[in-house]
Amino acid sequence: MQLALCLPFHELVKAGDALCGTFFISPDSRGGLNDRMPLTSKKRIESFVRRNPGLRGSKAARRALGSVVDGAASPPEAFLWSALSLSQRYGGYGIPHLAMNRRIRPSKRARRIARRETLVPDISNGVARLAIEYDSNAEHLTSRQLSRDAAKRLALEADGFKVITVTTRQLSDCQEMRNVAEQVSKRMGRRLEVKGKSFAVSRRLLYATGWSLKSYHRPEWLKGEWARSEA
Repeated sequence: MQLALCLPFHELVKAGDALCGTFFISPDSRGGLNDRMPLTSKKRIESFVRRNPGLRGSKAARRALGSVVDGAASPPEAFLWSALSLSQRYGGYGIPHLAMNRRIRPSKRARRIARRETLVPDISNGVARLAIEYDSNAEHLTSRQLSRDAAKRLALEADGFKVITVTTRQLSDCQEMRNVAEQVSKRMGRRLEVKGKSFAVSRRLLYATGWSLKSYHRPEWLKGEWARSEA
């Protein structure tokens, strides 16, 4: 609610996704990210806002929370979710019923392929047998991670899932993401229709926001200088 006093809508959604995500910025780690338990959840923030309707920022926070997602494993994953799921009023394609990092139990055959008991697609819809996987830059992945990702995709396909892979280049390109959204909608038995004259403007605002969290971090924090100053 404090952030809602100073951040525009799309930035506020991004901040909410980070608070409810399973990642944190770690400059010393390979790829610049590391894993953690979420600091909070969408449900907990909603509960606080509901109990404090008179606090400044509550209205803007409530509006943004409708577009926040739990469990994003990286900033690009959260942005991919927004690009597909945000209402067209806010520049997304308004595709409903997508789950973020939902664990599924594959068939015996798929478990053999993946060599694990459960699979976690980045974004999925179980009814439509759809999995959307973000393909991060290969230079940030070890050969073991690349092998696990490939096995995961093969296992999902063995269970009848259509796996749509989204690269960083596609995610950065509005038209490429339109093509991805059309594929997703078609798999879900829907026709993608963009309505409203304000969509193009809202989409530009969404992409201008992007997925980088650099503006939220002070350089001395990233270098660990806060620990020395506290001491």
